[in-house]
Amino acid sequence: LILVYLTDELSYNKFNEHYRDIYRVDFVKTGEGAGRNATVTCAAGPAIEKDVPVAAVARMYGRTGILEARDGGGTEGGSRGGTGSGTVRRFEEQNVFFADNALSQIFTMHWREGRAEDALKQMNSIVLTSAMARKYFGPGPVVGKTMLYDNSNVLRVTGVVDSMPANSDIQFDGLISFETLYTVEAKPVA
Repeated sequence: LILVYLTDELSYNKFNEHYRDIYRVDFVKTGEGAGRNATVTCAAGPAIEKDVPVAAVARMYGRTGILEARDGGGTEGGSRGGTGSGTVRRFEEQNVFFADNALSQIFTMHWREGRAEDALKQMNSIVLTSAMARKYFGPGPVVGKTMLYDNSNVLRVTGVVDSMPANSDIQFDGLISFETLYTVEAKPVA
């Protein structure tokens, strides 16, 4: 059992093409309440990119939110996600993150639809896992369809990827372009 456990632990993130070049920035607190956390301020990303010679930096910011999709008209040029007729699929999602486009340069993702190079470059874009795409839209292509986030932000689906393997440090059901965070939060995140 120990061998199985160690094999699993040592396999983490090795599915990534460049796993030896991936580094995570941790927050280390000393003194009372000492500990290590993989959470740092959003401003760390641009600062690292500016001051450290790295190929790419990607931030992920988790935020619970309500996603909504509507059958019949939920495509670009159709309804605005929350208006019009059709079946409404609306769920509170816990595993959706705001992320920089560079995330797909760092982690190996298997793309079903869309292009890794620019899927999260535009504000109000979202990449879904295949399971999440089926949950909201059923079978068939979904790139170009729209969703509503927290009853106010219209998101355009720009990609569909397979779920990350179980031995990945990052797990998500959806990725929203990081710049969209600034229109969602009441106060900007630095």
